[in-house]
Amino acid sequence: MLRSKPPTPRGAVRLESSALVTILLLLIMFFSGLAPGGPDGQPSGPSSLSAASQPAPAPSEPETGSAKASSTVPAPAPAASPAPAPVPGSSHPSGNKPLAGYTIVLDPGHGGRDPGALGVSGRTWEKYNAWFVALDAKALLEQAGATVVLTRTGDVYVTLAERVQLAHRHGADLYISIHNDWNPTASIRGVTTYYWHERSRRLAEVLQAELASRLGTRSVGVLRQPFYVLRNTQMPAVLVELGFLSNREEEARLADPAYRWRAAEAIYRGVLRYLSEA
Repeated sequence: MLRSKPPTPRGAVRLESSALVTILLLLIMFFSGLAPGGPDGQPSGPSSLSAASQPAPAPSEPETGSAKASSTVPAPAPAASPAPAPVPGSSHPSGNKPLAGYTIVLDPGHGGRDPGALGVSGRTWEKYNAWFVALDAKALLEQAGATVVLTRTGDVYVTLAERVQLAHRHGADLYISIHNDWNPTASIRGVTTYYWHERSRRLAEVLQAELASRLGTRSVGVLRQPFYVLRNTQMPAVLVELGFLSNREEEARLADPAYRWRAAEAIYRGVLRYLSEA
């Protein structure tokens, strides 16, 4: 006996129709690429950013705390020494120049690719300090009538042999090399004057006394060392170390134009005293 199928409730038909409509809408959205997301139809997740549109990573911080890191920082332009002025008590009557006829070579150490010693702060270079002292001393010596020759004419590299040859070529009467010192022991300070040949000893003693007095600093002493420019020169020759860049206090002084000017005065007074005794 055949039985008739019971009629489907109206509510069930409506549910099935709604489900079909929902599935159809989702399929249309999927194939059209309209996935739900941020405004203007743009995806909102960070994973959807292209590699080209992602911001570049911030550069890593340089390593700190190493001596090499500080030594690679370029030194700021050093302050120039004041314009030369007559040293008190050094004015000379017209036509009376006590150093007339003398040729003096001033040798500011290092230069160019050779910066010399680097200050403990990493911001002071020996080649600049020596250069400015040489310029000031040159002006003072020339006021007294001397002919002054510099072994370098700026921040340039000159070999030791070329410096010595320059002095011989000009027939120099005196050779004075100007430097700043360095020592691993940071507490060491003071001025030192070096010589090699016995003919240079008296000049070294006079300059050392003037430097220690004029700069008001400790006298390390007059020492004998066979530095190239002292060993190979044929005239009285000395090398002065005006202070220690490894000492924080002296580094600051050596970078001070007024202090460098006093060092130049001491060199001038030492030369004047030495030649007056000759």
